Amino acid sequence: MEEKQLEAITIQFENSQDTNTLIIRLKGYIDSYNAREFQASLLDKLESDHHQLIINASGLEYISSAGIGAFMALSKEIDDLDDGRLILCNLTKKVVEVFELLGFLSLFEVVRDESEALEAIGGSNGAESGTGAEEAIADIIFPLIFGCPNCGKKLKVNKPGKYRCSGCSSILTVNESGEVSAQQ
Repeated sequence: MEEKQLEAITIQFENSQDTNTLIIRLKGYIDSYNAREFQASLLDKLESDHHQLIINASGLEYISSAGIGAFMALSKEIDDLDDGRLILCNLTKKVVEVFELLGFLSLFEVVRDESEALEAIGGSNGAESGTGAEEAIADIIFPLIFGCPNCGKKLKVNKPGKYRCSGCSSILTVNESGEVSAQQ
């Protein structure tokens, strides 16, 4: 296992013997001060014949838009490779919120954990699997606390679905991404 320490982030690189995949574990945060160096570190690994990457973000406490840009650059490089694949796993709620806020979450393959990511790579020979992406994201988002769009009453839901506001009796729909809408 190789480890690289950058400003505010530690990156661990481990080769998976079963799938010839590079597992990257992140700890710390990625912002405008370290995003370019972070991106260069990952692109170096990509150039050294590691075309299938799993990024385990369980230790990633924060990511800025510059950090998302580094992920997008890596994703673009991987997409240009015939056998390239990038899977994100163990995303924290804060990280998911930034990806969603910027509208980039749907551009990445996301699974719950490292074992599911390895299974996806091993079982599909580089094809997109989409296994559990919605469930993985839902596990991070829920339980969801939000204000009713009509009356502002604080509500808590444990899963996506239709709910009645206890303040104004509006019917509310909560989707898998945690977006709330009120029926008219």
